[in-house]
Amino acid sequence: MSTEYKEESRRKTEKKTSELLTSAPAYVKAFYAHMQGGHREALTLYAYIRDVLEFLSYEQDILPERYGTAELSDFPVELMNRLTQKDLEEYRGYLRQVRMITNASVKRKLSALSVFFQYLLSEGDIRRNPMADFDYPAENRRRIIYLDAELSQRLLSGVLANNKYLLVTGDGPDQAVSVIDIPEDIRIRREPLVLRNYAILRLFLGSGLRVSELVGLDLQDIHFSRSSVTVIQKGGDETEVFFNETVADALRAYLYGTRLTGSAEKRTGRDALGPKKGCNAVFITSRGLRISVRAVELMVKEMAQTYLPDYDDKDIFSPHKLRATCATRILTQTGNVALASRQLNHKGVAVTAAFYAELQKENQKTQIQKLDVDQW
Repeated sequence: MSTEYKEESRRKTEKKTSELLTSAPAYVKAFYAHMQGGHREALTLYAYIRDVLEFLSYEQDILPERYGTAELSDFPVELMNRLTQKDLEEYRGYLRQVRMITNASVKRKLSALSVFFQYLLSEGDIRRNPMADFDYPAENRRRIIYLDAELSQRLLSGVLANNKYLLVTGDGPDQAVSVIDIPEDIRIRREPLVLRNYAILRLFLGSGLRVSELVGLDLQDIHFSRSSVTVIQKGGDETEVFFNETVADALRAYLYGTRLTGSAEKRTGRDALGPKKGCNAVFITSRGLRISVRAVELMVKEMAQTYLPDYDDKDIFSPHKLRATCATRILTQTGNVALASRQLNHKGVAVTAAFYAELQKENQKTQIQKLDVDQW
């Protein structure tokens, strides 16, 4: 993975954090400086500062009689000694019922506050951590969303065929989405992107890469001789992620414009997109620049909506669900949790084991639904 891309992403995130800190109290800035010494990712630090400032803004808005009309930058740290369990429970309710965010996200935001309060306590700014005995919300078990073999093949075949188009009409509640045969002018315009999109989907399904890892790939990170790509994990360590020959064929077709097995025509690859001078990114846009995480997310969702119109989860499909599909395939075919954990670069085997346990529940449900109650 490009270290330049990683550095650019870090700089952009640090800039966003700096913008947040311009309106932050001095003790929040000191908290940020303290957290920087812990070798945390820039995105993690940004989330901590955002969550802390969101809480302080909430407190100002909800209890003006307690905090007055002072600017956020002048929010007195001493007033946090007056926080009670009830205040924090009300904030938890606000996050769930007004902001409508998941229990997992609520727990993450509250955990950030707990770390913040613990820092203030260690610095002598407050007398106690108001979250020391706080009851965190239980995380909801999320259903595993993935594609089975048939759906995966339908998606890949559709993308390669480039024969359907997602037509969106209207706005807001009146918006309607329909799938139509692709108009010729749009088919021609989208044709140079076909092999790129196909290679992206194949790589997700065949390797389990994270979207940030895929976007960060440079040409020198692909090793066909070893059937692998080099990526930088969270924390900065390099690792190899492997793929099979089907993925290799899709990558070669995109990178070198070679014919895909079963393809009716020879399609142009990466060079047709006109890569800008000095751009070594594997996946680029029609402007010749490195593709963004958001662009990949939108492409994956659009392809699912276009070529899997009867699939229940098409509207919420994402690159992460393709990663889950890869994990599901590895676990169902091998049952090897350690192998899946290494391939997906999970923090530990426990993460993969929890996924496997949930997958087994899904399989159990499917098997029970197939039971014939009239057979004994």
